[in-house]
Amino acid sequence: MLNSSSEPDLAVLSQLAWFEKLLLAAVAIVSGAILVLWFLPSLAAFAPTGWSKMTALTAIGMFLMAASLALSASRRSAKSLLASKAAGLAVGAVGVFLLLSYAGGFVPDIGALLPVEPGAANLGRPSPQTSAFFVLGGLSLAFIRHSKTTLSTGVDVDALTLIALTLFLLGAYVFQIYTMTALSQSDIASPHTLFCMILLVFVIAERRAIEGTYLSVLVTRGMGGRIARTLLPGIVAMPFALLLLTEYANKPGWMPATYARAIVAPVFALLTFGVVAWLAQRTNTLERELQKQSLTDELTEVLNRRGFYAIANYAMLNAARMETDVVVFYFDLDGLKRINDELGHEAGSVLLKRFAGTLVKTFRKTDIVARLGGDEFVVLANNTQGKAGDLLARLAGNVAQSNDDCPAAEIAYSTGYVEIVSPATAGIDDGISRADALMYEQKQSKKQLLSPAPLQNAADLAAA
Repeated sequence: MLNSSSEPDLAVLSQLAWFEKLLLAAVAIVSGAILVLWFLPSLAAFAPTGWSKMTALTAIGMFLMAASLALSASRRSAKSLLASKAAGLAVGAVGVFLLLSYAGGFVPDIGALLPVEPGAANLGRPSPQTSAFFVLGGLSLAFIRHSKTTLSTGVDVDALTLIALTLFLLGAYVFQIYTMTALSQSDIASPHTLFCMILLVFVIAERRAIEGTYLSVLVTRGMGGRIARTLLPGIVAMPFALLLLTEYANKPGWMPATYARAIVAPVFALLTFGVVAWLAQRTNTLERELQKQSLTDELTEVLNRRGFYAIANYAMLNAARMETDVVVFYFDLDGLKRINDELGHEAGSVLLKRFAGTLVKTFRKTDIVARLGGDEFVVLANNTQGKAGDLLARLAGNVAQSNDDCPAAEIAYSTGYVEIVSPATAGIDDGISRADALMYEQKQSKKQLLSPAPLQNAADLAAA
């Protein structure tokens, strides 16, 4: 279905495609610049302090991951997709080898294979966190385009694990929880490495949102997708911002840590409450819109058959409780097929909307106006006090005025109505059936009056 809320939002995809190129370019520039400094040590003197925290192998891995994502973009050739998968598998294999080296306690002399500056920090070997990032990222890249398969579910889980790892590393770096990672400060991923990780994870998550299942809500055109895109950045950033605020308050000695936590806790609760309240409000709005769409005729904007019965049954019960009468009016447009044939279906649709608008104008707001289908309309009027004929006279006057405004396609209709004095003992279906039968009788009478006289045979003409 074109209007399905589970379909991707093309406008969002277009914006993400442009943003994706920007992020991949940033990763390529950062990792490429680091590689240049490693391979051309003479330029290192002009580089900012700490550039060597991203090792040459880390820079190569980041560059390959950016290249893999660029090669697997939409509308790429089969050769590009194959190269993208090969780059992803290569990155993953390097990550596995590095993790094995950490687990086995041996240090591979990777730096000897590269013309890097002697004595640089972490010469040639990425940190364990970066190695794990390569393993998870390489798997995601190798199968990034798989969708709606068992393998696709595995790729989604891998991507979610990669997101969790990146958030963990971000928290470890921001709050300096080196003991939690069992690593020293010199071993934790560098800021520029973490920067590349965040950008790459964003692109991987965006790709899996398009191809996969678990993240697909982030790019859908429905209300759920829009809510997720609105709330997600704030939900991710809010805990970091509040905890950073606490840390910042503690360092200058402005207040004890217990005081800071006592302030942050209610602030976090209030912000969470605000998010939940906003989400509830949006959900209620969506529910009302969906209910209106399910009960309203799309063309005429009056109730459809389902909406009429849902409200009319309640109106009948209320009339029985209040001991008031109701009147069921049944209308059928005359000559709609002729207008569709001669003036086009657009003119017929306009005629239907004009008649529906005239019914709404004629009857009270408490009366129920509906289009049952085709050119058939029904009105349930309550507490008319025997003035059904006056209502039809008012309708005739409003129709005449509408025809004066649009003489090219005049409204003509047949009608029948039934007064239900005791709603407690009569059903709405019975009232509609009787009103429909009376309307049909009126329509047949019109046809007989308007039909041409039958031709006389030759004998009759001679006798005349």
